[in-house]
Amino acid sequence: MVDGSLLKPIAKNGNSTNMSEEKTITAREGKIKHPILMEQNQYISLPGQIKNSILEDILNGELKPGEKITEEVYAKKLKVSRAPVREAILMLITEGVAHKIENRGTFLYEHNLEEILDLYAFKRYIEMRALEKVEDNEDLTEILDKMEYHAQQMVIDLDDLNHISQHNYLYHFELVKAANSRVLTNMYPSYYVSINFIQHESYMKHQSREKVLRKALDQHFSIVEHLRNRNFDRAKKVFIQHHKEATELIFNNYVNNMWMDQKRRGSDLNPRLKMPSSDYKKHPVVLNAGAFSLQSAQKRLLSRFLIVIKTAVLSC
Repeated sequence: MVDGSLLKPIAKNGNSTNMSEEKTITAREGKIKHPILMEQNQYISLPGQIKNSILEDILNGELKPGEKITEEVYAKKLKVSRAPVREAILMLITEGVAHKIENRGTFLYEHNLEEILDLYAFKRYIEMRALEKVEDNEDLTEILDKMEYHAQQMVIDLDDLNHISQHNYLYHFELVKAANSRVLTNMYPSYYVSINFIQHESYMKHQSREKVLRKALDQHFSIVEHLRNRNFDRAKKVFIQHHKEATELIFNNYVNNMWMDQKRRGSDLNPRLKMPSSDYKKHPVVLNAGAFSLQSAQKRLLSRFLIVIKTAVLSC
C-alpha cells in the first residue's frame, strides 16, 4: 500500500520535504495522504486512513505513551467531521494501541515490559511470516531496491533517531507488503508504533549508541544482500539475530529505567529487576523472546489478535 511516491527525499528533521502539502484531507476526496504510512489504497476506509495518520504522529514522536488522543484536534487538523475520527480512535483501541478512561478520554497505551515483549513477538512473527511468503516472488528487485534505499537513508545521520526510526519502519514495511497479505499489511503498523517509543528510547540511552546502531544497520544491508542472492535461509538467520538483539536492548533499557526509578523513590525493588546489567540476557523473559516462539504472546493476546484480524479484513 506504500507506493513509489514514498521514495522522495526526507528532510533532516524527519519530515517529508512537502509534508504540509501531503498531509491534507477533504471530504470530497475522502483520502488522506501522508508520507510515512502512505495508505492510499482505494479500499481503505476514511476512518482507516485517519487511523494511519494518528499512527504516523506516534511514529514521529508527536504523540507519546500516556498522552491523550483528542477527536477535535484531529478533526480540525485533517479537515473532517468528528464521526470518522471517533471511529478511527475506536480502531486504535481495538488494536491495543490506545485505551479509553471513562470521563477522561482516550490515551495512548503505556505498556509494561511483558506487554512490550509480547507486542515485539507479534511484530517479529509478521516480519518472519512475510519473509517466508516472499520466497514465492520470482522478482524481488523492486522491493529490495526500496529496502536498500531506506537502509542507506538510515546511515546518513546516526544522531537523528527520528529520521532513522521512520526509515526503519519503511524498510521493514516494504518486506511485509511484499508478502501480498492484506491481513499482515494492515496489522503491522499498529504493532510497530506500539513499541517504537521504547525502542527509540533504548537506542537513545545506550552508552554505545553508534556502535549498536551500526551493527543493526549492517544487518539491514546483509538481509537485502542475501535476498538478492535468493539465499532465504541466511536472510532468516540474520533476521532472527536482528530481532533477538533488539529485544535484549529493549529489555535492558526498560529494566534499567525501572531499577533507577525505584531506587530514586527508595521503594523495594522488584525481584525480577535485582540483577547486574550484564545478566539481563539470562533473564527468562529475554530468553523466551529470543527464541522464535509465540506461546507467551498467544496466551496474552489471542483475543486481541482475532479482533485485529477482523478489523483488518473489514477495513480493506
